[in-house]
Amino acid sequence: MELSQKELRRIKVIENAVEGRITVGKAAELLNLSERQVKRLKSRYNASTADWVRHGNVGQKRKWRLKASVRGKIEKLARTKYAGFNDTHLCE
Repeated sequence: MELSQKELRRIKVIENAVEGRITVGKAAELLNLSERQVKRLKSRYNASTADWVRHGNVGQKRKWRLKASVRGKIEKLARTKYAGFNDTHLCE
């Protein structure tokens, strides 16, 4: 699992807050969150893994995602019959 720069920064700041090196207020300021959100992150913090920093929906398919067959048809039309059309025109 690769972490983004934002997630790495969040881990480091929350780790410092948990260990008492910085206050909850300072952590909130650094992460541009409310103190309440920082407290929630502190309660989820787990030093042995980084899974706590990820949102629960990461990696899940969206319910409104198009089926692979429909996506394929759209991509084929976009490359052939409707080549050169922009996104808006292609949707219409």
